Amino acid sequence: MNKKLDYRVLDENRLVIEVFSGKVELDDYISFKETEIHDNQYHLEYKHLVDLCDAIIISAGENIEDKVKKFVSAIENTPGFFGNRKSALLANTPQQVTASMLYKLLNELPVPVETFTTLSAAIEWLELLYMNTKYIETIIFEMKKQGEAVGQ
Repeated sequence: MNKKLDYRVLDENRLVIEVFSGKVELDDYISFKETEIHDNQYHLEYKHLVDLCDAIIISAGENIEDKVKKFVSAIENTPGFFGNRKSALLANTPQQVTASMLYKLLNELPVPVETFTTLSAAIEWLELLYMNTKYIETIIFEMKKQGEAVGQ
């Protein structure tokens, strides 16, 4: 599976959906976030729904805890990364859950983060109950089947 990092901004719902697939290094994610936050459509206060379900998170020679610590340190120093928002991470493998839970445990940042195994639970926590789950599923499906473009 090819590596893919993509996002879509849904202004009408004040939501950013991120989709990752293939072998994703945490350094890839840092670069991705730097691109995303410089997009004119990006808003710090929009809630984030992050789909990791098709991603294999790799840590290239370092243990995952050390890599997550480096990641948290890097984003602490990234201007424009933080806003008053919630971030829900969708995961379906033990490795994805471990990486996301480590991020949450090591995260002293002002962004509440939770990990979920179902889209409906993530939507509820993000307080997006007015949104149709099938609508979000369709957007995620479309993003996954598109090429490797970053951002929409």
